[in-house]
Amino acid sequence: MIKYYWNLFKRIAVISTSSMLMYRSNMVFFLLFESFFLVANLGGLILGVNLAGGHLGGWSLNEVLFVASIYGVSHQFFTTFFMGGLFSVGWFVWSGRMDYVLLKPLHPLISQHAASEFIISNTPNLLINIGVFIIFCLRVSDDGVTFTFLNLLILAAFSLAGLAVRYGIALVVVAPAFLAEKLAGGEDAYWALTSLAKYPTGVFPRVMQWIFTFLLPLASVAAIPAEVFFGKQSWTSAALYLGSALLFSWVAVKFYEFSASRYQSVNSGA
Repeated sequence: MIKYYWNLFKRIAVISTSSMLMYRSNMVFFLLFESFFLVANLGGLILGVNLAGGHLGGWSLNEVLFVASIYGVSHQFFTTFFMGGLFSVGWFVWSGRMDYVLLKPLHPLISQHAASEFIISNTPNLLINIGVFIIFCLRVSDDGVTFTFLNLLILAAFSLAGLAVRYGIALVVVAPAFLAEKLAGGEDAYWALTSLAKYPTGVFPRVMQWIFTFLLPLASVAAIPAEVFFGKQSWTSAALYLGSALLFSWVAVKFYEFSASRYQSVNSGA
């Protein structure tokens, strides 16, 4: 089964790369746009921390930028490998192409991704953000943070959970398209919500901190992985936060499955 899905992944990657080579200008566009987005984000955070007196919610400048760099890698990874499949749901429903997607003998999510392409043109931005993350790793290391294999393993595990939360939020905003075509414009809501994930949790009021940790676990995308890495969270709290992130992602998948089961073909006359 794993070999089957790996072969499917490689096939989608090959097709996506072929498309990218035909439209090379897309790579230039993504590189310029996302680079501007990266510089604007980091510049805004630096300005905000400096205006706050050098700390933001109890976090130093380098720690805040470390959180932002985790967010950046997660954002680019999602954009490259998942955005194309998820955000095409509305168009597939509207055009009737979803009929063919749901007829495939696969889970509807896998079918959806198999019928779409990766945004390979965004790969340079993913690599740039990984480089930025490494730079801020070195900066917090210079500040005295110790990097161990266990710390990095925990950071990777929590970052994957954060990516699952990103995926879950995307499912929540695109799945209503199955219920009504007019509900297909949820992408803007996704970007608005996830843009809040690049900040440490301490900058939000306590009620919002609770919401962003348990109900809509945006903090799991970047802030909580960094908090666990820096030792700002107990193991009990970390396990609770990890469980909340995974539970939210599971509920989001079930909501997608429920919505997909209510889909009516545009050719059904309904």
